Amino acid sequence: MKQADNLRTILKWLGTLITIFLFYWLIRRQNWETILSTFQSLSVYMILIVWLLFTFRIIIRSFRWYILLSFAKIRIPFFESLKLIFLGVFTSNFLPSTIGGDGIRFLSLLKFEKDRSLALSSIIIDRLVNVVAMISLLPIPFFVFYGNSTNIFDMKVIGSSVFVGLTNRLNHWRISGREWIKKNQFWLQSPKVLLSGVFISWIAIFVDFLGTWVIAINLGMPIKYYQVGGVTIIAYLVTLIPISINGYGIREVTITTLYTFLGFSTEAAISLAIITTMINLSASLIGALWLPENFSNLGKKIPELI
Repeated sequence: MKQADNLRTILKWLGTLITIFLFYWLIRRQNWETILSTFQSLSVYMILIVWLLFTFRIIIRSFRWYILLSFAKIRIPFFESLKLIFLGVFTSNFLPSTIGGDGIRFLSLLKFEKDRSLALSSIIIDRLVNVVAMISLLPIPFFVFYGNSTNIFDMKVIGSSVFVGLTNRLNHWRISGREWIKKNQFWLQSPKVLLSGVFISWIAIFVDFLGTWVIAINLGMPIKYYQVGGVTIIAYLVTLIPISINGYGIREVTITTLYTFLGFSTEAAISLAIITTMINLSASLIGALWLPENFSNLGKKIPELI
C-alpha cells in the first residue's frame, strides 16, 4: 500500500513538471513584448479589487464548511474554521493533487473533534458539495463551447478528459467509500443542509467568475461573464484528474487553450492564466499566518481523502 502511495505521489510530481514544461514551452513561443504590455495595462487598484474578491471567495467556502460542521455537531468557532480553510488552501500549493490541504485541515480539526471518522466526513462532504455545485453548472460550458461548430472536435477531446477524471474519482469513491457511507448516513437525513452547501458554493463560484472576468476585461478581452464561467468550470473539472500538484500546469494549459478556442489571442489567454494564478496564490498566503500553531501536525500521516 505504501509503495502504491509513493508511486501516486511520484506520478503527480511528474505530471506537474510535464504540464508546467508544456506551459513554459507555450509561453516561449509567444510575443513577450505583447504579454508584458498586457500586464502593464492592469492597475494596482484593479488587482487589489480582484484579490479581495478571491479572498472573499475563500471566506464564503469557510462559511459553507462551518454550516456542515454545525450540522455534524462539531463545536468550533467560525474564526477557527476560517483559519483552517485558509491553512488548507495555503498548504495545497505544496502538497500532492488539489486536495492535499484537506489532509492538513483534517489533522488540525482533530483539536476540536476527537472522532476521526466524523471529522474526516465533514471535510469529504464539504469537498463533494463543491464538486456537485460545479457539475450542476455544466450547462454553462456546453452553451459556451458547443455552440461554436469549429471547436466541436477540440471540445470532445477536452470533454473526454473531464469525463475520465470524474470517472476515476467516482470509481475511487465507490470502491473506498462504501464503509464510510454506512457510518455517515446522517448526512443524507437533512437534504436542506446539503442544498444550502451547494447554494453557498454557487455564491463562491460566481465570485470567482467575477474576479476573473474583471481581470479579463481590463486586459482588453471583450469577453462575456458567462464565457469566463464556462472556461473556469472546465478548468476546475480537468484539475480533478490527479496528475499534478494543486492542478499547477494543467490548469494554465487548459485555460489558455479554452480562451484560444473562443477566439482570443494566445498572449491574452496566457496573461489571464498567469495573473489569476498569481492572485489566487497571493490570497492563499493568508493561511501561512496560522501555519506555526499547526506545524506539529505536519509530521503526521496525511490521509488520502479523495
